[in-house]
Amino acid sequence: MTGPRWRLLLDPPPRRALVLAQVPDPACRFCDGVGGWDSGPPLDRHITCVCWDPRRRFTLLRLHRRSTS
Repeated sequence: MTGPRWRLLLDPPPRRALVLAQVPDPACRFCDGVGGWDSGPPLDRHITCVCWDPRRRFTLLRLHRRSTS
């Protein structure tokens, strides 16, 4: 693993903001860049890989709706 990867994303409405979000590492040897896996029975949970924290998001710019009048 090389460390956290970051990407600029556009949040969909209603938030409408430009955010910097941590994304899975494509070179991760555990998840192959997918970011996690399903545990299967009996738990049936999605497990997030250590290379990625989906909560690490930083709002850079809030986008406001333009008036059309």
